[in-house]
Parts: sequence; structure tokens; C-alpha cells
Amino acid sequence: MNTIKRKINIPKNRIINLRVPDTVPINESLEVIMIFDENKNSYQSKIELMSNA
Repeated sequence: MNTIKRKINIPKNRIINLRVPDTVPINESLEVIMIFDENKNSYQSKIELMSNA
């Protein structure tokens, strides 16, 4: 099993395209996992959290 990890920014239209490497066979099954932080902290709150650590 091979893995590829890429970080992307979601565009305004919320549509993303995935480029699959040429080494992946046609009709191969892939698993796509989307991980995101619903409680994304602002830059300033991240600084405060690090200062209080």
C-alpha cells in the first residue's frame, strides 16, 4: 500500500480536483480522507495558547 499526503486550501467554490499519479492502475480503488479543524483558532489565539503553555 502506498500513501500520498498533500495539504491544500479549499477554494471559494469548495470544489477540489485530485491528480492521481501515473503509477496508479486504471480502475484501482482509492481511499480519500479529508481532515479539517472545525474550531480553527485565529493566529492571535494560537500565540496566546503557546504563551500560556
